[in-house]
This record gives sequence, structure tokens and C-alpha cells, in this order.
Amino acid sequence: MKKKMEIPAVHDRDLRSILEKYNLAEKIDRHELRCARCNKEISWDNISAFRVNGNDLNLYCNSPGCIEFASLG
Repeated sequence: MKKKMEIPAVHDRDLRSILEKYNLAEKIDRHELRCARCNKEISWDNISAFRVNGNDLNLYCNSPGCIEFASLG
């Protein structure tokens, strides 16, 4: 059964701990993650949104088109 999780807003100080739960924080540190929409490298400076996709998180950069896409749910 899928578990739905809504996170309307995340404070900067909490973002790393959330991403660590999905084993993504270290991947950002190693420059290994890409935006789920445009494939741009995700960094701590440009991450703007994420969406739960099953047991995974899709990360999105701060490009206006990617922010809009992520917000459509």
C-alpha cells in the first residue's frame, strides 16, 4: 500500500535531515543528483522542490518551469 506524505513547506534547517532519510543528502554533496524535469544538477543552492514518488523523492531545481511542474502534483 502506498503511503501518501504531504510536506507543504520545509525550513532550510530541516531539509538536510529529510533528504538524509531518503539517502539523498550525500548524493547532493557528491554532485550526483539531477532535476527530475530538466536534468540540471541539483545542489544545496538550487534545490527548490521535491515530490514523493512511491518510496522515492523527485527533486526539482529552481528553474521557473521546474518549480511550476513540481507544484502541479
